[in-house]
Amino acid sequence: MVSAEWGAHPQATLGSLMRPPRGVLGQFVRGEAGLELARLSKDTDVGWSRLRAFLASLARNQGRSPPGSVRPPPRAGALATLPAELRWDGLNHKALRTKGAAPTRRSSAAQLCAVAKVGKAPIAAIDPKSAFCHNSDGQHVGYDNMSAIAERYQKFARTDAAGRSNLYEALSLHVAESSQTLAFLERLPWDRQQPNLLFAALRLIAGTPMSVAEFDDAIESHAEAITEVILTHTTQTNEPGRCAVLLPLLARMEGPLALIEVGASAGLCLLPDAYGYDWDRQKLTAPTRFEAAAPIFRCKATENTPLPAHHPEIVWRAGLDLNPLDVSNDEDVAWLEALIWPEHSDRLVRFRKAVQIARTEPPRVVAGDLRRDLPELISQAPDGVTVIVFHTAVLSYVAKQAERDEFASEMINDSRVIWLSNESPDTFPQFTEAAGVVHEDMFLLAVNGQPVAWAAPHGQEIRWI
Repeated sequence: MVSAEWGAHPQATLGSLMRPPRGVLGQFVRGEAGLELARLSKDTDVGWSRLRAFLASLARNQGRSPPGSVRPPPRAGALATLPAELRWDGLNHKALRTKGAAPTRRSSAAQLCAVAKVGKAPIAAIDPKSAFCHNSDGQHVGYDNMSAIAERYQKFARTDAAGRSNLYEALSLHVAESSQTLAFLERLPWDRQQPNLLFAALRLIAGTPMSVAEFDDAIESHAEAITEVILTHTTQTNEPGRCAVLLPLLARMEGPLALIEVGASAGLCLLPDAYGYDWDRQKLTAPTRFEAAAPIFRCKATENTPLPAHHPEIVWRAGLDLNPLDVSNDEDVAWLEALIWPEHSDRLVRFRKAVQIARTEPPRVVAGDLRRDLPELISQAPDGVTVIVFHTAVLSYVAKQAERDEFASEMINDSRVIWLSNESPDTFPQFTEAAGVVHEDMFLLAVNGQPVAWAAPHGQEIRWI
């Protein structure tokens, strides 16, 4: 039984409130810590009912009993309980560090904020109305206002969907102008407002909308179910076609190789030596044992791209993910299929073939955080191999640039590994500066921080630098 009443609770710990999918409730009830909830306005009824409902939803997702009670603090003097190093910015919906200044409210906006603490150290500032939208330092890290969310969807339409998905381009532009959908998104945490996550959750619940009218109807009719999917899933696109842009690099590494993928999802990109490839001027068939069933990934390559004539020798492989998915679990596979864009029928066919191969030789993917658990996984690689740590579209989900840069520094300075990053240009701006002309609609592929190529997000093109 989860108890989150006002005051300290020795059995309550948060672990991570930024990521509420499977596993977070286990972190919530495990360990020893104190949970304090600080009320910052008089609007307790709506805010606390949302907090209760959210915790109950997490409990149901874990097959556990729902919270026994979640009670608001006493009205009198509640503001004074906020730790001195935090203050609430009601105008911009932010919890800000004040380095010892007394807590104040800077506007009259009716808001509720919970501050989680271990001992005397605040872990997270939580706005129950927006379902836990602040980071582990008690600082706001995302968008809370509609205009910023609209800009996010406009950018997605321009840089991600344009030329790749007419439907997602149209829906993204529609969302940017839709007060109904923007209000729906504003209630979600920043890292749950992503276009891919919204569209996939909606398609999983209501099917693929063929018009903006069908999209609006789905949001209105299935808001609760779509919200539950968004809060219990993450954008874990497991696109095996990305191996087509990774293989030219892997084949150049001195083998044998040990692969470690960060943000591995179900691990399909840990099997690059099981697939076939077609770069137009160079083709590579799948190994004999997979040839009949293996997908063939087509990838447009510039003339200067060094294309491999053989698969690399991979003798060990492992993945790391906050919430590993299982290729043998039909619900997990259904979610991964929902993440494939609706017009991309060829991607869906190739994905299903890759899943069949992974079911015969399932890659090992362990639960863990890249900032905490990667060193231990690296240490498990066998001796006498070249260890490759790689990831695609993962570090952008680490909200703080300082933490991304710290991770990059650790990887570059770790003599045990070669680090391959395949991320959007703004994820590591210091690498992008050295890449020449920036392609906003592509990922930058870098080796130990040195740019080597631009790669299309789903592996359909590589442009060697």
